[in-house]
Amino acid sequence: MQRSFTYNVVDADLCVNNDHDRDGIFDIIDLDDDNDGIPDIIEVGHTIHPNVDLNGNGIPDWIENNPNNIIDPSQDHDNDGIPNYRDADLPGFVDVNGDGINDNFDRDLDGIPDIFDLDSDNDGITDYAEAGGVNDPNQNGIVGNDGIKTLYGSTSKPLVLSDVTDADFDGIIDSVDPIIFGGTPGTALGAYTPGAGTQTMPDADNDGLPNYKDIDSDNDGIIDLIESQANAAVTGGIVPPNPPIQLSGMDADADGIDDAFDRYFNSANTTPPFLPYGDPMGGTFITPINTDGADQPDYLDLDADNDGVPDFVEGYDDNKNGFSIDDYRKRGADFEAANGNPGIYGTVDANDNNIPDWLEGAPRPAFLTPGSPSYRDTNGNGLVDLLDPNTNGGLRYGGTATGQPDRNDDGNPNYRDNTPAGSSPLRCAGPDLTLVTGATQTAICTGSSTTLSINNTQAGVTYQFINEANNNPVGNPIVGDGSTQSFSFTPAQSMVLVIEATQGTCVDRLNNKVSLTVSPIIDANTAVTVASGVVCVNGNTDILVNNSQSGVRYQLRANGTDVGAPQDGNGATLTFNTGNLSASTTFTILANSVSCGQSVELNTRPNILLFGEFTPALTASANSFCLGSNFSLTVPNSLNGVSYQIRVGETNVGQAQNGNGQDLVFEVGPLTATTAYQVVATSNNCTGEQPRTASLTISALPAPTLQLSVDNAVINPGATATITVSGANTYIWNNAQTIVNQSATGNQIVVRPTADTYYTVEATDINGCSRRDSILVRVEIGQCNLFLPNLFTPNNDGNNDRFILRANNLTAVDFRIYDRAGNLVYRTTNVNEATQTGWDGKHNGQDQPIGMYIWTLSGQCGGQPINYQGNTGKVNLAR
Repeated sequence: MQRSFTYNVVDADLCVNNDHDRDGIFDIIDLDDDNDGIPDIIEVGHTIHPNVDLNGNGIPDWIENNPNNIIDPSQDHDNDGIPNYRDADLPGFVDVNGDGINDNFDRDLDGIPDIFDLDSDNDGITDYAEAGGVNDPNQNGIVGNDGIKTLYGSTSKPLVLSDVTDADFDGIIDSVDPIIFGGTPGTALGAYTPGAGTQTMPDADNDGLPNYKDIDSDNDGIIDLIESQANAAVTGGIVPPNPPIQLSGMDADADGIDDAFDRYFNSANTTPPFLPYGDPMGGTFITPINTDGADQPDYLDLDADNDGVPDFVEGYDDNKNGFSIDDYRKRGADFEAANGNPGIYGTVDANDNNIPDWLEGAPRPAFLTPGSPSYRDTNGNGLVDLLDPNTNGGLRYGGTATGQPDRNDDGNPNYRDNTPAGSSPLRCAGPDLTLVTGATQTAICTGSSTTLSINNTQAGVTYQFINEANNNPVGNPIVGDGSTQSFSFTPAQSMVLVIEATQGTCVDRLNNKVSLTVSPIIDANTAVTVASGVVCVNGNTDILVNNSQSGVRYQLRANGTDVGAPQDGNGATLTFNTGNLSASTTFTILANSVSCGQSVELNTRPNILLFGEFTPALTASANSFCLGSNFSLTVPNSLNGVSYQIRVGETNVGQAQNGNGQDLVFEVGPLTATTAYQVVATSNNCTGEQPRTASLTISALPAPTLQLSVDNAVINPGATATITVSGANTYIWNNAQTIVNQSATGNQIVVRPTADTYYTVEATDINGCSRRDSILVRVEIGQCNLFLPNLFTPNNDGNNDRFILRANNLTAVDFRIYDRAGNLVYRTTNVNEATQTGWDGKHNGQDQPIGMYIWTLSGQCGGQPINYQGNTGKVNLAR
């Protein structure tokens, strides 16, 4: 069947009714939009053939049996005129590179949806070729002779598909269409199951990505772009890491084939005059290299040179020393360090053959085998993370300073060089790897040493012990001489030692390893606590060993008998249960070093009491305190599960406190008399148990009784007076500026006031109790000699108990005192009362509060009005 079409497409990229492959069938109903022989429904990521309709209801089975509502990228799901692959309203739309194309439909993120992309993984090999197609004589990724030769050079002819037919007009060329209604089916690409109507694409490495979407189709760590091409030319003695033809990053005809590999222009211009379809692009069509001439091309062949050494081994001898296990170890360690040591490419070696588990397996090692714990392809491009430069810590094939590994420097990379000199196995044939190694002590106490040895060392071989966990060397290198060699080593921690043997360029590890277990010296002061220090009859509690030491085994014991099972320290808290107790019991913890035989009983020996046998304690810093003092009572070593309350008689003092294993402190006071305090301990758990009590009597010490006198209560200006005090041990005076002399203890002072002055003393006795008192020294100035003190202490001690006006020749007076609120609390107009009795600090028979009061004064003295400090002032009432 032959058809002719004339195209005039405007704004093709956004037009829903576009015909991308120019076959006369709009993309919206075309089942192969790019004519690469791979149905769109497969390129979207599904294997259900779009034509199958088993029940004959006219609805394809992939729609009827599709709970996930598979979306055709070229359709318009919401009828907004924007095809699904560009429609941001489509559920799950993702566009990480900001090119406007839904990344779910664009495997290589080149801006060309897979259904239009003739090279979906951008490896330079067309999808048609990677899917197994062979009918592409024009080498443009499109099935059959698509008219390029007949149209080359034309600017106006319509496209004529001279030998490409589509009998059922479904957009799939007959030669690859497994279902042709009314015709003879063609041969589908990949595998097709007629009964099930399923079609699958070749997947050489079984990683779930068909070859045409997989940048490393055979999963040997060498990307298809490199393996499909000839060797790159040697530069500076190094085979470059890139192939001769590299991606240009350009795609002028937007067919998904990079211009570096695109031979012909595969699109029509969007506006006249049309650019001729089929104009040469100048790219190089890749015919994949097949080095060994057998089986499959290199990019699908795990042993491209057929020398028995897989490409994933030979291709990674980065340091060109003839083997690759050391290079893989380094790549793995670097990746682990860059990613926080996730353990993907670690040092675990279950069979102790000195090959990490992730490097073992057949036909591929575990890290290249899908489904293995160490297989990791985070970005889903078909190249494992370890070898993918687009992942954190990944290093590509040939990505080191030596370029593509070429052991014999002949310009032919190892994986394509089947000469012995060009082969690089996983492990080199050199030192005897079966030598016996050992240690005189493999279980060691911290600080102790052991002797490491290698039996029958080989002459010409250098040996190095290495800590397997961090690859750090242990001790100095040992040069083999045929004898058994050894050295002393003091390990700081448990470790596994491997022995690296070097003979010329060959470096490998002996099969034997040495495991050293280092146990700590037991800390006898390891903290031991109890969940509850008191239990009910037949009750139990937990004993806790806090911050247990790794390498130490702990056993709870009572009266020399083990209680429960031993537990191994792990750095955390260990919990032991006492079992039900019928009597108060003292427990011990026996600690044994697992490796070095040390046995120590921990210093803390918890005593678990039955509540009925428990007696609390109550203490204070002293048995007596001064009257009026505040002080503290202490319940030492309070017990968990017990509540404590301080009482005086039946009255609670302060708030109750719950025991916590520590001392409980209760603040009490002021002390008004000798008092018997009691602590009442109540179990929070034992129903019906009577509280347990303890008592402590605190004696109240009185303040000292002072005798205060002055040798001359009235002096002339400039004269001195001597004040003497007794009844205490130490004395502190105010008005120090007018004190001219003082005894060592302060019991006598000589003063020279310039005006009437009260001298106050703070006296303290041997018990630390104190009292304050004051005495007046008057200075006669002028005829009236008026004086009012600024302090008095109405405490009935016989000293300074009244606020009295001192004056001579007073003939009339009006003396008033007000509190701070302005209330009159005292008044007299009697001269004798004002100068002899004064105010006693009461109002209406009630003591007035301590504090400041205001006085006013008026009257006559010597026939003249009183003029004293403005006739108003302040006085402080103290007791």
